[in-house]
Amino acid sequence: MNFKKLLAILLCLCLVFALLAGCTKDSEDDDDNGNDDDIPSNGDVTNGSGVFDADAAFATFSPDTVMISAGDITITWAELYIFLFGAVADYSQDFFIPINWDEELFDDKTISDLILELATNEALQVLVFEHAAMLNGVSLSESDLAMFDDELASMLEFYGSKEEMEQEMFELYGIPSIDIFMRIMKAFYLYEVLLSELFGFGGEKLSDADAAAYAEQQGFMRVKHILIMKSDEDDDDDDRDPLAEAEEVLEMLDDFINDLTDEYRGTLEEFFTELMLDYSKDPGSIMSPEGYLFRFEDMVEPFSEASADLKIGEISGLVETVYGYHIILRLPIDYDMVPMAYAIESYNIPLRMIAAYELFGELLETWREELEYEFSPEYKSIVLSDIFAW
Repeated sequence: MNFKKLLAILLCLCLVFALLAGCTKDSEDDDDNGNDDDIPSNGDVTNGSGVFDADAAFATFSPDTVMISAGDITITWAELYIFLFGAVADYSQDFFIPINWDEELFDDKTISDLILELATNEALQVLVFEHAAMLNGVSLSESDLAMFDDELASMLEFYGSKEEMEQEMFELYGIPSIDIFMRIMKAFYLYEVLLSELFGFGGEKLSDADAAAYAEQQGFMRVKHILIMKSDEDDDDDDRDPLAEAEEVLEMLDDFINDLTDEYRGTLEEFFTELMLDYSKDPGSIMSPEGYLFRFEDMVEPFSEASADLKIGEISGLVETVYGYHIILRLPIDYDMVPMAYAIESYNIPLRMIAAYELFGELLETWREELEYEFSPEYKSIVLSDIFAW
C-alpha cells in the first residue's frame, strides 16, 4: 500500500482532505505566534478565496485538548482540526467565495454550524471504528503495522526529513504531526480490517441466507428474456411481422415445455438461452447471457410487473413494451452477479458485495448509536471565524 492508497482510504470514507490550489507560506514570519512546539509554524495559508490562519488554530486550543471522548477513546483538537481544515477548504473551493460564517442555510443552521457538524461527523468515525474493533476483538496485525512503518519510512525518505514532511502535510491537509496522521490512518484502516473479518472485503463471507434476505428486501429479480423488437422506419425488412415472430418463438417454448418430462426439466433454461441467442434483438442478451439482475424501478414497468408475477422457473406470455415483445424466464438469484444498475455505471460490484457493505454500514450505524460520546466545554466554545479568517 502506498501513500496515495492511504489517502484514498480516507477519501473513500468521505473525509475531505482538499488540496488547496497554489498554497504558499506567507512571506512574513511571526516569531511570537503562540504555537505549541510540536505544531509546525505555518503562518497564513491562502487559496484565493481567503486566509487559513493556521497559527491561530493552535493559539485557540492546545493540540492535546480533548474535544470528544467515548470512554478511553478521544478526539483531540489537533485531530479535529484536520477534519475542520478539510471541510472549510472543500466548502470554500466549491463555492469560490469567502465564507460568511453567520449566514443561515436551513433549520436555523449557519454555515459555521454546518461545517462544524460535517467535520465532527467525520471525526466521530475514528471513534466508531476503534470502538467497533474493540467490540469485535479486531486489531491491526503485525503485517499491517509493518506496512504502516514501511510506508512512513518511504514517505520520510521522499520528504528528506520529519520536519519537512510535517510542514507540507500541515500546509496542504491541516495535519499537525506524523503521529496524529498515523493514528487517524490506522483508525480508518480498521474499517477495511473489520469489513474483511466480518464479511470479507469482497463480501465472500456473507452467507447465501443473508444475501437472499437482502435481495428480497431490496426487491431484486433475475430473468432472461427474448426481445423481438417492433418494426420502425429504418427497418430494412419491411415485411417482417414482429408480433408473429414473437408468437412463433413462444410456441417453440410451449412445445418444448409440453414435451418435457421431469427428468429433463433442468434443460429448460438451456433451451431458452439458445432461443435468446438466436432470436433476441436485445444487445444485453449477448453481453449478459446469464440474464439480468435488477430491481423493479430499473426496467420499464410492464417488464418489471411481468417479471414480478412469475415464479422461479416460469415463462411469461408475450409482454409488450415500447421496445417490442418480450418473453421472460424468471430465474433464481445469483448473488455473485452484478446488478444491472451497477454494471451500467461500470462499477461491476456483485450483489453479495453490495449486500455486505450495506449490512456493514448498518452495523457501524448501530455501534455509533450505542457509543456514548461526550463533547467537552472546549468543543462547545469553538468559534470557526476566530480560527479561519476571511
